Amino acid sequence: MKESLATLGASTSRKRPADQLSLAESVQRYERKGKKWKELTDAVMFYIAKDCLLLYTVEKPGFKNLVSTFDSRYDLPSRSYFSRTALPELYAEVRDQVKAELEPITYFSATTDLWSSDGCLTPYISYTVHFLNNDWKLQSRCLQTLKITQEKFYQIRWKIL
Repeated sequence: MKESLATLGASTSRKRPADQLSLAESVQRYERKGKKWKELTDAVMFYIAKDCLLLYTVEKPGFKNLVSTFDSRYDLPSRSYFSRTALPELYAEVRDQVKAELEPITYFSATTDLWSSDGCLTPYISYTVHFLNNDWKLQSRCLQTLKITQEKFYQIRWKIL
């Protein structure tokens, strides 16, 4: 009987798994510019860019609550950080990827498109290239989108019609 109690006591004093955080580690904030902080910040920037959201999103109480609920150790950067640092970095990264993708392309077609955004009817003009990749799959990359004035929009439209 004594042996089984000793065995039971030994089994309850287990070491924590290597991937489990200690109590102190679980409340410590991620180091700014550290790997995990950068990964989360990049994910927030991707979300904002991909879904065409305003940078103001990071200042909204509901979004802050969502991020803090997902990971309370993450300090969400300010809107100015996203506008001055994260967005330009993402732009440069995507620009370099598109540039590398288009560099070997010999033949392409280009199109322009006049369109307006939903809701506010703000007019835009876009320039897109279309090409076949090495697997003969049609690819398209929008290289430029510019907001234009209503007056310019009607001038262009009048010339087309």
